[in-house]
This record gives sequence, C-alpha cells and structure tokens, in this order.
Amino acid sequence: MADTLTIGGILEGEGNVFLANAAGKGWINATSSATVEMYGNKIGFLADGVTLGDNQIASGAVVQIDTVQNATIGGATQAHANIIGAGGNFGLNLNAVTNFTVEGNYIGVGSDGVTKSESTVGILPLTGAGTILNNIITGPIGIYTALIAEGDLTIQNNTIFDATLYGILVGNSALIDETNTASYATILGNSISNSGQYGIAFGFDANSDLLPDDVT
Repeated sequence: MADTLTIGGILEGEGNVFLANAAGKGWINATSSATVEMYGNKIGFLADGVTLGDNQIASGAVVQIDTVQNATIGGATQAHANIIGAGGNFGLNLNAVTNFTVEGNYIGVGSDGVTKSESTVGILPLTGAGTILNNIITGPIGIYTALIAEGDLTIQNNTIFDATLYGILVGNSALIDETNTASYATILGNSISNSGQYGIAFGFDANSDLLPDDVT
C-alpha cells in the first residue's frame, strides 16, 4: 500500500500549531512519501491564526515538500486551510512533486487576510503538474514557477496582494528547459493588487528568449 503522510486534519483539534524552531530553518520538511496531505495547520502563527509567533525563520522554506508523488495542501473548506507564515525564503516550496494541489491556504498572511509574515516567495512549484487555487498570498513574489518539468500548471482564482516585486513570476534563465514542450501554464481568474513592479511577469529561457509561448 502506498505511503501517506497526513499532517493535521479538518476536525477541531486536529490541526498543528508550529512555532519556535531553534534550527532557524523550515518548520515542515516532507520528503520521499508517496502522498503528503496537509490540512488545518498554523505555522508561524498562534492558534488563533492571526497573532504572529516568535522566532520567525530567516532562510529556507517554511514548508518544503520534496520528491513525492502526490501532495494536497489545503482544500475546499476553511477547515482545510493551512496558515503559513514565519518568514524564510519560501512559504511553500514544492520540489520534484509529480502531482499537487494547493488550495484555500493563507500564505505569508494570517487568516484575517491582513496580518503579514512575509516570505520572499509565497509558493514555489518547481516540478510536476498541479493546481494552485483560491489561496490568499502576500510577499515580495506571490507565486514563482520556473516551468522546468513535464506537466501542466494551473494558477486560478488566487488573491495576491502587496507583492513588492511580482504577483506571479513565470520563468528563470537558469532553470528553464525550453526543449520540454510538455510544460504549460494557465493563469486565470486571479486578483493581483498593489504589486511593486508587475502583476504578472514573464522571465527568459536559457537562450534569453521571452517565454510567453507556454503560458495562457
């Protein structure tokens, strides 16, 4: 039977509260499971989901999901929502995840949608196919995707605000593999406001070619 790692839950008392981390790195690092599910956790915030905890991390990912087949972070109801703060380079880093859904979470902001705990990048999906849906995100870059692996990515109906750089950034010259024509991003129905530079920005591939071809 496939391994499943479940962190938290949707019933009262099932969600975890992650605060001081003496190592100064990420709060959750899930690696090499067949399936990872995260529901109802508060990371860097107290149990009320609004009050910031102490010892915000300076680097690394607050939540790192690495080398798994399937990941579900959050879901369709408020009870599924994870509240991910605590600073760091990334709020949620998805690396070598074959299929993922990130839905209905608060990333870089408390459950009130106001109290900020900014990471450099809210969500960083590096590989695999997935959906980023109905999240509330803030930080210098809301969502950053490099489109480097086979699989389609849908970014839909997210609220991204006060990004000091970009709401959504697609592409990176050091990471793009332009020979992989299977990668495709669809960006629709998002609310992006008060970005410091661009609401949606497109990067370049390794040959310095602009990257709109794989994005709708």
